[in-house]
Amino acid sequence: MKKILVFFMLMTCMKAHAGKIVWQWSVPVGKSGDSQSRAWLWIPPDCKAVKAVIFAQQNMEEQSILENPKFRKEMGKLGIAEVWVSPGYDLVFDFSKGSGDLFSEIMSNLSMVSGYQELSFVPFIGLGHSWAASAPYAMAAWSPERALACISVSGQWPYIWGAFAPDIWGDRNIDFIPSIVTMGEYEGALNFANEGLRQRSANQFLPLSMLTGPAQGHFNAAQEKIDFLSFYIKKVLHFRLPKHSAAGKQPKLIPIDPTKTGWLAERWMGDYNVSSPAAPVDDYTGNKQEAFWYFDQETVRMVEKYQARHKGKKHQLIGFTQDDKFAEQRSTHQQFDLVFNPLPDGVTFKLQAKFYDTVPGGSPRPANWTGLAAGSHVGHVQGVKTISIDPIAGPVKKINDSIFSVHPQLGYPLLPRSYEAWFVATDLGDRFYRPAVQQAKMNIPVRNLKGRVQNIIFKPLVELTNPKSFVLKAVSDAGLPVGFYVLEGPAVIVDGILKLCKVPPSAKFPVKITVVAYQYGSNSEPFVQTAEEVKQVYWLQNNR
Repeated sequence: MKKILVFFMLMTCMKAHAGKIVWQWSVPVGKSGDSQSRAWLWIPPDCKAVKAVIFAQQNMEEQSILENPKFRKEMGKLGIAEVWVSPGYDLVFDFSKGSGDLFSEIMSNLSMVSGYQELSFVPFIGLGHSWAASAPYAMAAWSPERALACISVSGQWPYIWGAFAPDIWGDRNIDFIPSIVTMGEYEGALNFANEGLRQRSANQFLPLSMLTGPAQGHFNAAQEKIDFLSFYIKKVLHFRLPKHSAAGKQPKLIPIDPTKTGWLAERWMGDYNVSSPAAPVDDYTGNKQEAFWYFDQETVRMVEKYQARHKGKKHQLIGFTQDDKFAEQRSTHQQFDLVFNPLPDGVTFKLQAKFYDTVPGGSPRPANWTGLAAGSHVGHVQGVKTISIDPIAGPVKKINDSIFSVHPQLGYPLLPRSYEAWFVATDLGDRFYRPAVQQAKMNIPVRNLKGRVQNIIFKPLVELTNPKSFVLKAVSDAGLPVGFYVLEGPAVIVDGILKLCKVPPSAKFPVKITVVAYQYGSNSEPFVQTAEEVKQVYWLQNNR
């Protein structure tokens, strides 16, 4: 029996590893129908007192936004914490069925384990993508006095109900609460704006904004979009938080009356120029029923610059390839259903993409995006390889530009939906071509069930006390290498080394660090079953 020993050393988390994502605390979502739902908390490492919290349940882009390093840097400056629930316990936040009570329970539990008691009452910003995009409005309708803003990504408009948004409104409203919807050109932004404009006209006290992403799609957590959301949140705090509030109490938020303050700007019109200049609400000379509301001139200028990109450029199309040929396009949400075909190690797999020279069939979207019939010639960027493939969601990690690996991680328990890996292929375009974006889905087996059974022995450690170093021993009785991830706690794993990160200054000690050992097995000869994950808990003491 071959034993694999993995060595770790406990070290201070340095800036060089800022790309490794930390969630310092987590709690189970106790009343969820899915017992594996957990709520993770990130507190900015220098934050003494939290001013507000962003709350999101995982559907697709939520994780990409909340874990984005630049986004977190900006949230740190603002004193904003993040709470991320995965798997989501109620993506539409139906408070008529107890979702609001469960939210309160989550925040109370996180306040107790972290030491940041204000989490139980600070204002929140609801954020949701696609299926979860109505949840921010439901949160605000449930607790308007605590709702700072609503962020609906690739989203939905308020006061709309259906499969993704139950009719929970009654006589409730979200007047005076700023709300923004982002929508990409390649997900129908031009027509989608019509309903938003109708709602803004019908609800005069709703400060409703829209950000259109030229050449962006439904699964496109682009850095420039995330940067704008950071900017928007900064404006929210500036206009809504009072300068002074009593310590230990929920602040009284400043209402935003869009009939008296802010600016109006005409909707995005694609390659066409707007007909009326943006102006303060009282001075706007255009058709107000064709304009969205924004905080101020600076916000309008940011939106105008964002939405003016790529005007007049040609469209290009990307397709995923497997076995050196284009995978089949289908008329589904994902368009591509990729096959999990691992390399001999059983965990890595190859994935590539390239440009189309003709508009493909199978899905109507490529024809709609380009305005060309299927089979028509379509051009693209020439020269060096410019397409990048990145995971959107799921237990995978990128090894290089074409190799990916199954990588169990926090937020993705051993459930079929959690093991739906989503990818996005993007090209940034050039002076002639718009950027291109294409999504795909790959179903990965939750477990390998064929072959020999394997077990992991993961030796426990004593309490962690900075600056001690430790050797962790993980043994697979199948002789396969054991992987690790941090389930919770202020630590990251880099090249087999466990590194402690800075603990926020008001944290409650000891701080729990949970490390999980895993071995996925192999679905090729010799077949090996997936091992049961093994957890070890360590307690970090206060040595300040």
